[in-house]
Amino acid sequence: MMVHLPGSFLYIVYFILAILLIMSAIIDLMTHKIPNSIVLLIAGIGLSLNLFTLDGVGLRECLIGLMMGLILMLPSYIFAGMGAGDVKLMAAIGSVVGVDSVLNIVFFSYIAIFLMAIFFIITKGDSIKLVRRYWFFLTGLLKGVWRYQKPDKADAASCRLPLAPAIAIATFYVLGSEIFNSGIWLRYVTFRSD
Repeated sequence: MMVHLPGSFLYIVYFILAILLIMSAIIDLMTHKIPNSIVLLIAGIGLSLNLFTLDGVGLRECLIGLMMGLILMLPSYIFAGMGAGDVKLMAAIGSVVGVDSVLNIVFFSYIAIFLMAIFFIITKGDSIKLVRRYWFFLTGLLKGVWRYQKPDKADAASCRLPLAPAIAIATFYVLGSEIFNSGIWLRYVTFRSD
């Protein structure tokens, strides 16, 4: 049975999502892990919202959003060292917001992750090492030789970053932009399935 809840109900769901994302970001910063309990709670909220009410994006969009969040983050888990918790978190967010919003959230998450990584490398003082390693790599490519130097274990480039804060920031930006219809970048860079 589908019920229609008051218009402010969706804002309550987004508020709960925001609290859970803040919790996951803090835990990820402290432990480099995102608890499955938080991910399952977000996914449960998304599935319940879209299965039992008329206020969400609909069950089809919910499931496609879940799958898109998973599929778009999975290559970073397989090839780039992203944690499984980050992938599961994005899938759970997709179950709440649907496919259109999760595409934007993934896009802005990667931008936030890139900016976090650059900031981390600069503050750690390893930017010259990074430029030197990639210069060596690019000059090798121009000569037709694959010459990649792995970073030292002490280099910032070899450290794992907690990514839940970047995912939370991107989610806040996209949902805030949708709620207030004021996202500067969202006006020009959006992904819609229509």
